[in-house]
Amino acid sequence: MALPTLSTTKSRRDGVCDSIVLAVYAPFGTDMTLSAFPGSKPRPIEQHPLVRHLREVAELGIHVSALVDLADDDSYLIEISADACNQVDIHSAWKQQMNAPQALAGFLRRTHHRFPRAAIVLALEGHGAGYLPQIDGAAITTGSTSADGQIDWKVTRGDLQPFDANTGAPILAVAAYPELPAESPDAAALALPLSTWALGHALQRATRKDGVPRPAVIHFNNCFNMSMEVLHTVAPYADYATGYANYNFFTSGKSYPAVFKRLRGAKKPVSAEQLAQWFALENGRLLHAKKNHPTVGATIELQRMSDVRDALFKLAAELTAALKSAGGAGVRARIKAAVLDAQQFDTGQTFALQVPDQLTDLVDFAAQLKLKFANGTIHDLADKLMAAVGKIWQYGDYDRPHVDENQIWDFRNERLGLNILFPNPGLDDQWDWRSPYYLKNLSETDKAPAQPHAIELLRDPSGRCAWVKFLLAYYDDGSAPKPISLVRAKKPLFPPYDKAFKPKLPHPDPKDPCGSDPQGPGQTAPTDRKGPAGA
Repeated sequence: MALPTLSTTKSRRDGVCDSIVLAVYAPFGTDMTLSAFPGSKPRPIEQHPLVRHLREVAELGIHVSALVDLADDDSYLIEISADACNQVDIHSAWKQQMNAPQALAGFLRRTHHRFPRAAIVLALEGHGAGYLPQIDGAAITTGSTSADGQIDWKVTRGDLQPFDANTGAPILAVAAYPELPAESPDAAALALPLSTWALGHALQRATRKDGVPRPAVIHFNNCFNMSMEVLHTVAPYADYATGYANYNFFTSGKSYPAVFKRLRGAKKPVSAEQLAQWFALENGRLLHAKKNHPTVGATIELQRMSDVRDALFKLAAELTAALKSAGGAGVRARIKAAVLDAQQFDTGQTFALQVPDQLTDLVDFAAQLKLKFANGTIHDLADKLMAAVGKIWQYGDYDRPHVDENQIWDFRNERLGLNILFPNPGLDDQWDWRSPYYLKNLSETDKAPAQPHAIELLRDPSGRCAWVKFLLAYYDDGSAPKPISLVRAKKPLFPPYDKAFKPKLPHPDPKDPCGSDPQGPGQTAPTDRKGPAGA
């Protein structure tokens, strides 16, 4: 019997495609919670729930290839042919360096070799963080972090601050942003996932050097990776992407069988776009049924990312010009108001989705700019940016997250779904730890010592991308330089799907005028209905 395949697979230009392979890259090796899920003690790879869910996928006629790295254990290559789904081949790959681009590129090369006629659907598990700089840990030394003894670092209020070792005076920001006189000791933070540059480089190497077809779909089954920086970086090397702009919840692939059950039961050929949407919808359906696991899922055709970039850069250039005009102070105040009113995604010290969170929904920011600039060029360019992104929202839940029941996360606004790093949205003295890399290292000839590569979005032939130029102009308000304070780098949280969770607080009132019935259109209900546009 013929195996399921996709009706449109742009990546297989040779027309040779008779099946699908789900390729799962799972770097759990730095996290015991993910490795031992749903319990707390390590178990053999054969008993990991991800393997059980992948066996269920294979039983639906989908080939499976997975590279799973476990804490205090080996890295394992798992292969299941849909033609012999009862046979699960598990090979120890010793121990892979999962944050190296060679590991992902080699895994994709092996997957294509094993299933050469299959369309590739790539699922990236483990932690996600949105934009992550490429950090060379070998360049982080005592000398590089102290400027050879000239800088002392102190932890204050959970932040990291540099002081002059001779005078004890705080180091001040340079040119309105934290151009550090030394590398931050946190720059080599342990357990960070694959950097944004490394992810793009791995896909480029696999698809353009090693002959691997572009994945038809990339499912970022983790947190924050529905990101402007991430999607622009991977756009040349895949067709569609699905991801989550805020936190997702770790389920160890539990929604995957439901995705491919839809494919198996479809009465007409299924496109890569439809499959990408199903990844989001089934993830949302699973989490919504449990309650207290609210997420927002989105899907985008990746070839559109160049249009999104162009629209973003045109808007950013106009904002920069306005900030430098005679009325720049008033412009800055309106931009700040737009940021404060836009949907934030959590990267701060708490789970409250508000500034000083430094991941902002890009389209909601544009929508708020339209309100603050009721007419004129900024209004029109913000509208064009919204149109370039289009409708990517697939679902958005409305509930109290189990990680902090005092919060209510409301993601029903249909324009949500794509975040962008805003390193200091509130114009205060607290900067995201990525700020020096994001704002300074913008060309291959202008490198911070510890960052060997910058992603293409953050550099152009002039060495400054329009978005970064705007940020620098926004931060340069003419005030005196402030002491540098960095939010400390830490391993990104990936909250697990909590089977044992019992809510202590009531669910949001379904009669709330800002809400809707939890089983209604604003949620991942049993149909694929979409929620209200929101306020």
